[in-house]
Formats: sequence, structure tokens, C-alpha cells
Amino acid sequence: MSKYKQQIKLFRQKTKDSLKIFKRVIRTTLKSPVLAKNFLNFRSSAKAYDWIAVKKIMNEIAEEAYRVKDHRLLKDIAYSYRKFLDMEAYTYWEHKYEELSGNLQSTRWLGEDLSNSTLWISFKDTEKQGISIGMNLVGHINAAKKRAKYTVLVVDSRLVQIFSRTFPEIEVLSGPVSPAAKQGTSLVTANSLVLRLVLGTRDIDLNYFYVPLIPDKIRVNSFHSKYRNNNSRKLLFGISWGSFSTTKLRVPLDLWIDLIQSINATFVVTQYRYSGFSNDLEVIMSAAPERVIFDKSVNQLLDMDNFAAQLSSLDALISVSSSDTYFSGALGIPTFMTCDDLFRSICPFEPYNEIPWCPDSTLYGKSGREWSVVFRDLKNGLIKKYGQTILINQM
Repeated sequence: MSKYKQQIKLFRQKTKDSLKIFKRVIRTTLKSPVLAKNFLNFRSSAKAYDWIAVKKIMNEIAEEAYRVKDHRLLKDIAYSYRKFLDMEAYTYWEHKYEELSGNLQSTRWLGEDLSNSTLWISFKDTEKQGISIGMNLVGHINAAKKRAKYTVLVVDSRLVQIFSRTFPEIEVLSGPVSPAAKQGTSLVTANSLVLRLVLGTRDIDLNYFYVPLIPDKIRVNSFHSKYRNNNSRKLLFGISWGSFSTTKLRVPLDLWIDLIQSINATFVVTQYRYSGFSNDLEVIMSAAPERVIFDKSVNQLLDMDNFAAQLSSLDALISVSSSDTYFSGALGIPTFMTCDDLFRSICPFEPYNEIPWCPDSTLYGKSGREWSVVFRDLKNGLIKKYGQTILINQM
């Protein structure tokens, strides 16, 4: 997609968002003028990157939205807590939203004994649900299954192989599928929210429970041998430069080119295909033809298990924030993420964040800065981890 077309799509999306916000403010004013005023203050503070003012008002908005039963606003505020990596507040208010919406299952796990139960964990209730749901809770699955007589895990069809390998003692199904207990046991259900509510979301909980997904080791070794051309000792870095969603800002391709040309590593393209991908790939590969690899045998949109093996053969992934970065984090691969600062984005507000549920993942947010500054910080992060010798030219 050309830069012009991307800007047109972004403009249309912003216009659509503005209209949606206008309608929401009108509806909210009818329910609670105070809530509408606080919501507008929240948005203006966020656009000004005044994070202190934003966080100060969030709980007040959530409480009032819950009181007047403003479902949409309550959900928005719940998700906004993720921008501060406040998983406890996010989980609490998401639970309140589901309660208000009547979406909580009567069979949900409340923390009771599961020794005579089938624990049915579902991360794929509808076809529309994304592939990244529950990806950060592999350790929570591991902890929960130890308490149940039987455990069934429902995931996207592309993830069945890797979850089955990671948890050979539980049944892993391709969803969506209706829950059912094993004979002689009671049915207890869980999803991402329930696991977080019962087992906790404090940093200490996330670190304690963390276990990585297990890729196919034979394929990992095969990829590693393939990419170590002529026994090169260069680091292997995956690179993914865009999601090309209208809800995200695109990083200028020139900055990715500069990264490739200034870092002495072999770069393996992990970017999924999209309209215009071939043209952008050609530009990326021309940046350093001898150090950029595009492996046509991998297509993560079709075979996530093969993609997991490719990622696991690398020393690190450098990417925009996407489902791929959730996946690499779940695999335990060092991950360096960039993220824009659009209001509707789920990325954290702050310009620098270590991701608590992925022990070796770091996010570099735009947060009102130029992309060039973001990439300067990202390079410094690479130098801090791998040493000054990875630089081809001094910054």
C-alpha cells in the first residue's frame, strides 16, 4: 500500500472515530453529565500525553460508568489500564464490564477445588477472536491444569500443535467448540479473564507462573543451520516492520533500512504478507543484500508451528507491536517492539516499558516523539543487551 493510500485510510479512520466519540459523548451526557465531562478530559489529557492527569481520572470514570451502566465506556477504561501495564486494574474493571453485560458464565471457575472437575479453558469462543488471546497466560494454564482432574484447552486451529506439544497431558482442541465435562466430573469453565482473576496478575504472579511455549526442536535446528550461512557468527535478528492496520501508524521504511545498515547482524524477515509486501520487501532486502534473508517456506498466517520454529531459531525479534510479538514473548525469545501513540492503540502510554508477562520483551513507544527518537532508543537497547560491537557505524 502506498504512503498516500495509507494516509487516506488513516484520515477516514480518524473521521470515523471522531463521529463515534461525538455520538458517545451525547449518549453519555444523557446518562451522566459528569461522566461525559470526565471522559472528554481523559481524552484531551491522553492526546497531550499528560499521563498523570489521565491515570488520576480513570478510576473515577470507571466507577461512574459502572454506576450508570455505560458498558462501552467501562470497557474502554478497562482496556486503557493496559496502557499503564496495570493488569490488576484492567482485570478488575474488565470483570465489572462482563458482569454488567451479563456475560459471566455460571460454570466459571471461582477458585474452588477442581480435583473432580473438567477445567475447560477457552481462548477461542468465536471465529472473530484474535490469535493472541491468552498468549501471555501460558504459565497460568500450567498452574491451573495441576488443580484439575482433566483439562481441556480451546485455541485457534493454528496453535493446536504448539500447545499440544507444550502440554501433552491435556486435551487441546481447535475452537470454537461448546464446553463439555468428561464422564464422572463436573464442568468448570475459564477464559483469559477468569485465569487472571483466580491466579492473579501482579508482576510477581506473572513472573512466577511464566513458562514458555515449546517449539518443534528439530525444525528449530533446521532453521538455525539454514540461516547460519557459511558458519557465520553474526547474531540472527527477526525483523517485522508493519501491521498495516488503519488503527496503527506506520513507521517510515527508511528507519528500518537505517537499522539494518547500522547493526552488524543477519536479519531474517518475519513480516507477514500484505498488499504491497513485495515492493517493501525488495527495498528492505536491498538495504544489505548479503545480510537479509527472506524464507519463502514460512507463512505464519497459515502455519504458526513452523513460524514458532523459525522465531525460536533467532537471537531476537525486532518488530512493531503485533500478534507476532505476543507469540515471540510466549516462546521466550528476546523481543524489541515499537509502538505508535494513537489513542485507540492498546500499546502502553510510556515511551519505555518492560513487559511483565514476557520476561525478555521490551516496548519502545512513540509517546509524542519522532519515530527517529524511538529507533535511537531501540538501537541503544540492542547495544545494551548485545554490546557495542553490533554497531557497524557509531551513532
